[in-house]
Amino acid sequence: MRRHESSSVRSICGRNTDARTIGPFVGGKSLYFSALNYGKESIALDLRRDGDRAIFDELVGSADVLVENFRPGVLERLGYGWAVLHARWPALVYATVSGFGHTGP
Repeated sequence: MRRHESSSVRSICGRNTDARTIGPFVGGKSLYFSALNYGKESIALDLRRDGDRAIFDELVGSADVLVENFRPGVLERLGYGWAVLHARWPALVYATVSGFGHTGP
């Protein structure tokens, strides 16, 4: 996306990604992780903390698209379900992805 003059902010909520541990490594950094996240900015947020929620709200407020891959229901429990997001930001495109769907394998 970065190469097409759009911006991408990768927000990591909770545990960090395992992709940083996959080699090969150059200068102590994973080339695999670097390739996957080329041109992205990253931030780690804990949406249970008020300060981090304020940052997330600011990021979502300036976004066109939100893509999340939490377990089903997690964002809703954190207060960011579709109904809440759509009410606050009606033009926001909300996408949820899962390796096994909402009901499991």
